[in-house]
Amino acid sequence: MARKSRSRAHSSGGFSLTNFVAGFVVGCLALILVAAVGVPMLDNYQPDTVAFPDIDTSAVQYEYEFPDILESTTDREPSENPVRELVSVEETDESTPEQAVAPPIESFLLQAGSFEQQRHADVFRASLVLRGYQAKTTAVDVPGIGPRYRVVVGPYPSQAEAQAAIDRLGSEQVKAILLGIRET
Repeated sequence: MARKSRSRAHSSGGFSLTNFVAGFVVGCLALILVAAVGVPMLDNYQPDTVAFPDIDTSAVQYEYEFPDILESTTDREPSENPVRELVSVEETDESTPEQAVAPPIESFLLQAGSFEQQRHADVFRASLVLRGYQAKTTAVDVPGIGPRYRVVVGPYPSQAEAQAAIDRLGSEQVKAILLGIRET
């Protein structure tokens, strides 16, 4: 009886774990080779100054202006101004005896945040400075709680300007509290 020989047809399609692993290894080796050869070549790149004579061939020096911006917004020396008191500004009746005795509010600040750690306050202040606000960090000792680092924005000469800034901050998802500055 004659036997039929069966020949396997070689399948060229489909997923094979062996082929996948081999392709992955070859790809990784190719990536390492390109990185090893290409990156040092980029360090030694010199532009074609014959074809493009206006190209600056000096090494690029990066300048970061953020530390200067942040540093310029901090007060390092004590001011000669009289001692001032921050008070909460509330809608009150003007005929109350407290307002008759207390000195008038000179200008307004916005408290945009209060933090347990100074670094968190500084990061938040930096984000406000980069958005164009005049922000400062002040240390406050809260009785029964301990030190807090307050981030304030301002000062604003009028309550209307301070309220406009509160609305602007609110549109940027920052809730601010209105504070008044009094001379003591």
